[in-house]
Amino acid sequence: MFAALSGLRQGELFALRDSNVDAESGSVLVEEGAYKGRATRTKTRNGRRRVHLSRVARQALREQLLARKPNSLGLVFPSPTGQIWRKDNFMARVFRPAAKRAALDGLTFHDLRHTCASLMIAVTANPLEVAAQLGHKDARLVLQRYGHLYPGASERAAQALDRITGAAVVGEAWGEA
Repeated sequence: MFAALSGLRQGELFALRDSNVDAESGSVLVEEGAYKGRATRTKTRNGRRRVHLSRVARQALREQLLARKPNSLGLVFPSPTGQIWRKDNFMARVFRPAAKRAALDGLTFHDLRHTCASLMIAVTANPLEVAAQLGHKDARLVLQRYGHLYPGASERAAQALDRITGAAVVGEAWGEA
């Protein structure tokens, strides 16, 4: 649930620590990724980003923090040994069995990022907002991947222009109509 609503990459989730959680602002600071069971740099341009969470994502995070076993690294999603997950172990032991139980065979972990982006677009988030949430360096990637989810965008933009220009006619200032 948290992955699908936060848009974090798998390695970013594996490396997420208590110190990255800001309960007051309802956000997490993504500073690290994980690769082969070790903390690494993130793919984000300057190495870190703040990800704001929906109410449901905050609740899922709260439940995880209460349910997990304490670990010396302060990991939010620790492996059973309290270390950073290795992708292959996590997929074999946790993700694929859970997907199978949910009758979602074939679901990939990356599909959860796509879910987050699609949900954001469904609630009218613009490409810059989606890119910031997912840690994309360029909003054009969002448009390339998810542009089909913005049907009628140019029509809505024209209608918005009509609303702000009001009854002004050619040659009049907008506020003087």
